[in-house]
Order: sequence, then structure tokens, then C-alpha cells
Amino acid sequence: MGQVKAFSLSAFRYENFTMSVFPPLLLSLVILHTASAAVTGPLIFLTVSSLPSSDHRLVEINWVPEDEAMRDAIIHLYDADPDHNTSIPLMSVQPGSRGYFRTRYRFPEVVFTEANLTDACLHYWVRLTGYDRKVRATNCLRGRPKWMYESRGALSNLSLTDLMLPGTHNAGSYSADASAGTLMAKYLYTQEEDVWSQLVWGVRHLDLRVAYRRRVRGEEEEEFWITHSTFRTDLPVREVARQVRRFLLATREIVVMDFHRFVSGFRDRRSARQRHRELVTLLEEELGDLMIPAGFTSSAPLRLLWDTGRRLYVGYADEGARTRLSSRLFPAVRHLWADADTVKDLKSFLNRSVCGGARSGRLTSAMAQLTPTTSGVLFNVYGGLRQMADQVNRKIGEWFRDEWNDCANIVATDYFLGNNMVELAVATNAKRAAALKRIEETMR
Repeated sequence: MGQVKAFSLSAFRYENFTMSVFPPLLLSLVILHTASAAVTGPLIFLTVSSLPSSDHRLVEINWVPEDEAMRDAIIHLYDADPDHNTSIPLMSVQPGSRGYFRTRYRFPEVVFTEANLTDACLHYWVRLTGYDRKVRATNCLRGRPKWMYESRGALSNLSLTDLMLPGTHNAGSYSADASAGTLMAKYLYTQEEDVWSQLVWGVRHLDLRVAYRRRVRGEEEEEFWITHSTFRTDLPVREVARQVRRFLLATREIVVMDFHRFVSGFRDRRSARQRHRELVTLLEEELGDLMIPAGFTSSAPLRLLWDTGRRLYVGYADEGARTRLSSRLFPAVRHLWADADTVKDLKSFLNRSVCGGARSGRLTSAMAQLTPTTSGVLFNVYGGLRQMADQVNRKIGEWFRDEWNDCANIVATDYFLGNNMVELAVATNAKRAAALKRIEETMR
């Protein structure tokens, strides 16, 4: 029987938005119904390689090797929809035990605007057929700009803590230059899509770290910048806020901004109070009308967020500043961070922690990426964060599909197009919503 510690079912805790008792019988029903509902995740899917390449962004074919559908089968890659086109496949591959094949085909940059926010397929399709040529599965690369609101009928009685949410680690540390070759660039950037595009692709949790730099006359006007560890990027926090606002105004989606760490400029206690005051003022100026009041709590059903138009959850890691400065800041998202530089150690940690304890009502993020050591960076023993992401991204979907599917809340990754967490989250949330529906029918 699967574990369901993450599946709290807010609908039964909220009656006219007030707390009610969660009966032991109902908890048993949650376990029964969740464990009996299999994930309908994809048998085949496409990803974009995390590896740096002179060809840039190579398409990868992925499959579930142990599934019965792979027997006597072949996978085809197309550059046109095979349902409406008789074109010959670009290539074909037999689905062996590896579950993965990197092609030589380049995935171009996709420029999203408010005018093209659809989940239409983008450039490549993949199809699984038997030797008898009967189609067993089809999939494609696509954005998911509206996946939450499009599923509102099923998801409205769940809360953010009930969902599986795809996230990005160090979301503001991005560069589209896959071949950036300096040592700092290899270990500074964790994403290649800007924040707006991350959200359009389907990401709903943004892990953010902030540094302060005093204005210099004649130079930059901003004081708050996105940072990765102690290395400041060229991205102002205000720009991140505006990208998030743009997305929220273009859709009805719900987004989590997770201000997880404050570094340079925040370490002196006397000056830090003023820095936090200025940063919170910036956030409320740019986003205040969209921020969820903390009084709603993390367990508020999504329908309340949609009904009120408050669709931005802002977690803030400094507890003193959070409680002192704003009623629209939530406790920091709890990070399950392995601090591991090998796939084996990362999985061992996540296996102990993702399903290892009750959540206590907080959003919780499994940080599903490898972390280099300081000496490893100095001697470049890893080849950079892209190389490290490539080692783990193909494993992540398998782990959260087969082992921790009932427990996971947020799953934050590096170079997220190299895994299928968005697609897996959509399927997982449909399963959790179906379990809730069966419970509702049982309770009538």
C-alpha cells in the first residue's frame, strides 16, 4: 500500500472556510483510495538534454522500460503530428532497458507571449507502436501554461499542500547560453529558461535567493539581486517579480515564490532589519494585489484562491521579518536538501525524507538536484551543473512516479526541461483529485 502523508485533503478540513475535525474513518478512506489509484503517467515522453552542446538543446526520447507495452515495440520520433501527417519518422529506436536515447535533433528556443499560451505540441512528437504497427502511445513536447486552472473542477477542493508541484531550484539563476565555458558560469546557472518561460512550461514553484548591493551613483538602480550561494547574478528581484506578475495576469494559475535565503547585505543584524523592510516593500508594490493573505493558511482550498483572485503564495525565510512586516508572507517552504554530489546519496536521502514524516501543514520541497563540493568546483571535477543535472534528471521521474508518488509535495530540479516532472505532476494531481471524488461519493 502506498504512503499518503502528503495527501491531507483540505476539502474536509474546510467547511465555510473554518476548521473541522478530520475523522479517523476518513483518514483510512484516504489511504485506501489513494493506494488503489495508479498514476496515469506517460509511457513515453520527450525531454531536452541538460548537457552543454555545440548543437544546443538536443531532444531526448524516454520510456518506461519495464512496462508491458514495450514488448515487441518500437518508438518513432517525428517533426510533424503523426495523427495528421503521413511523414516518415525522423528516426526510430527499440525500447531497451536503459529507458532513454539522446537524439541528434535540436530543440529550438520557444518564445512564449500572451498570444501563444497554449498546450499545443511544439516541434517534436514521439509514438510507440507494436510490430503490428498498432499505436500504443503518443506524446510530444508542450508547454503547460494553464494546467491548474484547466483542472479546477477536480482540484478546487485540494490545497497547495495536497498537490504535487513542479519547481525549479535557484529559479532566477538562468542563462540560455548552453556553451558558457567559464568556471563560474558552469556552476552559477541552474536553469536555461527565464522565469516567465519556466511558468509557461508548467513550473509552479520558484526557489529564490536574494543578495543586497548598495546603489552606486551612475550605475545600476536596483539594490536587490538574485544570487546563487554568494555569487550574484545580473537579475534584479524586481524583474523576477514582474515576470511572475505578467504570468499571473495572463492566466488564472497559482504560483509559489519561495524566498529561501538572504545572503550578502543581510548578515549584519542591525542593517538586515532595514534591508528586509525595503525588500518586502518592493514585493508588495509589485505583487501585493495578487499575494495570498497568510491568514488563509497553507491549507486553504484552491477554490478560495481562485474566488478571491489571490493566487501568489510568497514564502519568506526570515521569520522575524515575515511576522513583523507583512500579513501576506507565509513561513518558508521546508526544503529537503541532501547536500549530495552523487545520485546514490541523493536518492538515499530523499528515500528517507520525502515520505519520512508528517508535514505539519507547511509546503515542503524535495530538492532533487546534485550539489557540488567547494573543492569539486575549484577543480571542476563535475564538469558543471549541467553535467550534474544530466546524471539525475532521468532518474527523477522514475523515483517520483514509482516510489514517492503519494508523498511528494514540491519537487524542485535543475534544468527542468531535462525531466518530465511537469507532466508527472499533472497526472499525479489528477489521481489525487480522483481519490478525493471517490471519498466524497463514499461519504454521501
